Amino acid sequence: MVTRTSPKWSRSVAAMVCVGILASVATHGQAPLPDADTVVARYVQAIGGEDAFRALSSLHVTGAIELREQNLRGTFEMLTARPARALLRVDMGGIGKLETGYNGEVGWTLDPMAGPSLMTGAPLAEMKVDAHFDAALHPPDIVTAMSTTAKTTFDGRDAYQVTVRYVSGRPREEYFDVETGLLLGTEAISETDMGQMPVRTLMRDYKTFGTLKQPTQLVQSSMGMDQHFLVESIKANTLAADVFDPPAVIRAMIKDPAGDRDQPQPAWKRDALASFDDTWITIRDSFHDPSFGGLDWNGVRDELRPQVLAATDPDQARDAIRQMLARLERSHFGLMSASGTPGERPATGDALVPIDVRLIDGRVVISSVKADAATTRSGLAPGQVVLAIDDEQPADWLRATDDLDSRARALRVWQRVQRALRGPDGSRARIRVRDGAADRDVTVTRARPTGDRIVLGDLPPFFVEVRDERAETPSGKPVGVIGFNVWMPSANNALAAAVERHRDTSGLVIDLRGNPGGLAAMIRGVAGHFVSEPVVLGRMQTRETELTFSANPRVVLPDGRRVTPFAGPVAILVDELTASASECFAGGLQSLGRVRVFGRTSAGQALPASTKRLANGDLLMYAVGDFVTGSGRRLEGVGVVPDEAVQLDPDDLRRGVDPDLEAALRWFDEAPVVTFAISRDLLLSSSDLHERLMFSRFEV
Repeated sequence: MVTRTSPKWSRSVAAMVCVGILASVATHGQAPLPDADTVVARYVQAIGGEDAFRALSSLHVTGAIELREQNLRGTFEMLTARPARALLRVDMGGIGKLETGYNGEVGWTLDPMAGPSLMTGAPLAEMKVDAHFDAALHPPDIVTAMSTTAKTTFDGRDAYQVTVRYVSGRPREEYFDVETGLLLGTEAISETDMGQMPVRTLMRDYKTFGTLKQPTQLVQSSMGMDQHFLVESIKANTLAADVFDPPAVIRAMIKDPAGDRDQPQPAWKRDALASFDDTWITIRDSFHDPSFGGLDWNGVRDELRPQVLAATDPDQARDAIRQMLARLERSHFGLMSASGTPGERPATGDALVPIDVRLIDGRVVISSVKADAATTRSGLAPGQVVLAIDDEQPADWLRATDDLDSRARALRVWQRVQRALRGPDGSRARIRVRDGAADRDVTVTRARPTGDRIVLGDLPPFFVEVRDERAETPSGKPVGVIGFNVWMPSANNALAAAVERHRDTSGLVIDLRGNPGGLAAMIRGVAGHFVSEPVVLGRMQTRETELTFSANPRVVLPDGRRVTPFAGPVAILVDELTASASECFAGGLQSLGRVRVFGRTSAGQALPASTKRLANGDLLMYAVGDFVTGSGRRLEGVGVVPDEAVQLDPDDLRRGVDPDLEAALRWFDEAPVVTFAISRDLLLSSSDLHERLMFSRFEV
C-alpha cells in the first residue's frame, strides 16, 4: 500500500509556520507550576509582544518542504489574514499541487489524488480555529479552557506542558521552553476527511522577521512519516483580499445546480450548519460514555447533516438537530428555540394562569389552583377537566403523544398546557372546563408568578417559590409540610427558615411534586437539614471523572445560630413531573433509608446537564454525566419508585383531598422509627472535598 501526504496534515503543519498567529493557548494554574496565562504572556513577549502582533493584518510565508525518508522535495506558501482566513499551497515533486483554504465561510481542499472537496463537519470546525489570525493571543472566541499540566522534556528541552481546549471541541498539548518562553511544539489529534490522526509538531531555530520572531524549521510527525518545513521568507501586510477567493472548481461545487450563477447560502443556513456541527462536536466530547452505548455517533452525523443542507427553512434544520439528540435516548438533551416547536404556539410572555394540571386517565385535570382573588372569582377549581385553552384543545395534544410512554406523555402534555396558559402580564385566557357533568367557559387574567425571579445564564427566567404550612395526622400530631418549585440558590434561606419553624413537629413532609430540578449542588445542602453525617447521596460519572454528591450537615442557621439537623421522620412526595435534581435528592435519601417516599414514580430524567448558545440563537441543553444513588441505583429511565404508591382521583381533588399528603400523614401515626445504617462507603472522605467546587456548574 502506498501512503501519501494528506492535505489536511500539510495544512496543519504549515499553519504552525506562523506559530505566533496560529498557535492558541490559555490556561489556569496548578501549583507549583506557573499558570497558563503567565506562560502564554511570556511566549507572546518572546516572539515580539502583543502590540507588534496586532499591528499585522496579513502574513505571507514561503519555503521548502521535504519528506526526507521518501526522498521527496517541494515548495510551500502559507497565506493568512485577519480575521480568520488561511490558504496553504504545496507543490510536491512527483505528487503534484495541493491546496487547502478557508475564506471565512468556505473551507476546501484540492488534492491531485482525491480531487477537489468542500470541508464539512469536524474538519471544517477545526479549520476555522486554525485560520484564526490572533490564535497566539489565546482569544476566548476560540479557546474554552486551558491549564498548565506538567513540567516535562520536549524535543530535548525543559518545557511547560499546557493543555488547551478549543471551541471546535479538540484539545491540544502545547510545550513552552522553560528558559526562553518560546513554543517548542504541539501534540494533538487532528480531524481529517479520512478520520482522526495523531500529529506531533516540533518548532526549531527561531529567527526574527521584521518585528516578530518565528520558527524557521518545523517537523511534523504522523503515521510514521515526518514532514520538514523550512521557512525562507515571511512578508507582512502585503496580501490583497481576493487572494483568499475559492478557485473556480470550488466555486462550481457551491454553485446553484438550477442556475448559472453562484448561489451563496443564506445566513440562516450557515448558522444552521454551524449549530448542527457545534451540537455534534459538543456531545462527542462530553457524553459520559465514549462508546455512546453502541450508537454510531459519526454515522448519525453523516445521516442527518444532509438534511440541514437540504432544509428550506430554519425549522427544518432544527428538526435535524432534534433528531440527532433523540438518537441518544437520554433525558436532558434538548433544543430550546425562541420560535418554539413547529406546530406549537410560541411563548409570548412570562405571565401564567395560576393553576397546575396533571394527566389522569387520559384527561387534563386541574390539580391545584393558587389561592388568590382572581382565580377564586374565576371559578377554576381542582378536579375540573380542561377541554380547551383559548383556541387549543388538549385532545389534540393527547393524540399527538399516543406513541409515548405514560410518564413521557404526562410531561409532554403538561408542557403544552403550560405554553397555552402563558402570555403577557394582564392578558386574559379563555378556558373551557368540565365540572362534573357540566361544561362551562371561564375567563381568567394571567399574572406573573410570585417569588424571586432568577435568570440563570441563557435559560428562561425562574420564579422561585417556597411554601410551608402545618398539618395534622389523623391522630392530631403536628407535621410540617414544606414545598418548593425549583432548585435555585435563592430558595436556600427560605428552606432553612421553614425547617426551623417546624423543627418541633412530629415529622416533616417535603413536597417535590412538579419540581423539575435545577442546580444539582443544592441537594447536598438541603439534605444536610435531615442528616448529621456527610453521607453520600449519589455519584456522577462524567467522561473524565467521578464526582461525589455528599450531604452537608446543616449545623448553623443563616443567622449563625447553631442547630442540630432534624432527626425525626421525613416523608417526600413525588409524582410523574418530579425530575432531575428532585429525583437525585429523593432517590439519594431513599437509598439511605432516611425518608419514605409517597406518590407516583418520578420522571426518570436524572442526568446532570449544561447549556450552550448555538450560532442560530437556539439554546442547546446536553447531559454531561450519569447519576447513581449512594447505593448504586440508577435513576435515569427508571425514576424514584415510591415506597407507597398513591393514585390521583379527580373526585378526591374536587373534595379538596390531597391523597399523597393524606397517605404521608397516616404514616406518621404509625410511629415510624428513624433508623438508617451508614456504611463506611457512604461517608464522604477527605479526598472527596476537592470536588465540591466542581458541582456548581452542573444543572439537572
